[in-house]
Amino acid sequence: MGGRPDGRHHCRVAFSPFALLERDLTRRLLFGVLIVGATAAMVAVSMNGGSNTTATSERDPAIDALVPGNQADVLRQAQVGIDLDDGYMAALTLNGTLIPAEEISGDSGLGQYFFQPGPDRVVETLRSGLNCVSATYWRATEGPSQSRVTNWCFNAA
Repeated sequence: MGGRPDGRHHCRVAFSPFALLERDLTRRLLFGVLIVGATAAMVAVSMNGGSNTTATSERDPAIDALVPGNQADVLRQAQVGIDLDDGYMAALTLNGTLIPAEEISGDSGLGQYFFQPGPDRVVETLRSGLNCVSATYWRATEGPSQSRVTNWCFNAA
């Protein structure tokens, strides 16, 4: 038979200049959808400011910020808490667990109450996924009998 001495045959294959585009059309469409999705995600993050704290103008004016912000995405060791107007006191509950006062940091004179999960703490790490905080707060001059409550949730990865 005809052919080359190494046993391979010379074959000419008809090649359309559009064959490569047609074959890769699915890949190109998928890549385009991914680019559009990534761009939309970046726009959404930039419009949110990328911040993990939320100033809460629609909430009680005594609340300066929730940490992390409502619906924020954080790491499992992220600090949680509330920043209140001066002269307020607070207690924090994380996922149904009351945080002991000795594990809360911040400056009570400035209305700052934060909890950092870690070893030998009542909560060592945040749950993977949804976490919720409840802050009970009151004016120091009025006492806890006149307390108010705010709740918010965020996601930890």
